[in-house]
Amino acid sequence: MRICYFYSADWPEARQLVAQHAPSAEIVWTGANEYHYWQETISRWGKDDLVTIEQDNGIHEEVIPQFRDCTEPWCAFGYQVGSYICLKGGGCRKLSLEAQQIVPVDALRYPVPDIGECPECAVLCWRHMDSRISAALEIAGLSVHEHTPQIRHLRMELNAAFFARAKESVF
Repeated sequence: MRICYFYSADWPEARQLVAQHAPSAEIVWTGANEYHYWQETISRWGKDDLVTIEQDNGIHEEVIPQFRDCTEPWCAFGYQVGSYICLKGGGCRKLSLEAQQIVPVDALRYPVPDIGECPECAVLCWRHMDSRISAALEIAGLSVHEHTPQIRHLRMELNAAFFARAKESVF
């Protein structure tokens, strides 16, 4: 199982949690341009089970053991994005080698049938990558298997703290 922590901005708490709970993780910088994340992901596609942890997600001690023990082809720990829990993004997911073989890189290239996306993103910017991958997996008949407990989306916590302070100072 290949574990990758993808980042383009520094999130010290996320890095510390990766070091603590996934010390063998590859630390992969993806900030060269808006397509760098895609390039780094596909360079690892189809070689081993692939765990992705994104820069602003705080994993916990159960993530890697559960991923190791799970036989489902596509699984994830949910995290808060706005008012919903994201399961289909790359924030904290495992794609088995089998899932990657069912949906090879060529099946992810533009256009993927039945996915509304902008032609400018034919090379896959970071903003559209998750929807392209999850849609291709679903078109192939796979569905995401949810693990619990959820991980922490550090960006959301920072926003919640900011808005709480702003509310206190206004009222």
